[in-house]
Amino acid sequence: MKKEYQIAEEVEKTLLSFDNDFILEENPFLLTRIEEERKKLSNGRKKGLQAILGLNQALLFAIIIINLVTMVYYFEWNAKHNTREKLVREMKADFQFEHSPSIF
Repeated sequence: MKKEYQIAEEVEKTLLSFDNDFILEENPFLLTRIEEERKKLSNGRKKGLQAILGLNQALLFAIIIINLVTMVYYFEWNAKHNTREKLVREMKADFQFEHSPSIF
């Protein structure tokens, strides 16, 4: 019986609290903790993102340098091994029209 009376009392208090237009106190500690956690997470993401972007830029730079070095060596090697006369002979051998069948 006492229990039912206490429950009814609590319900009545709750209903009266809805009728009154008072504002509940906010918990500044909770908001502060949430804000700090948000800052920690966003700072961690920025640092990680900056590291990834830095690695991407370094990798792109390294690939460009490797490509440039490869091009230089390739053209130097071709200049040494393919003389003009050799290229002309190879082209003449490749394009011998008198030995190939003609459609005319």
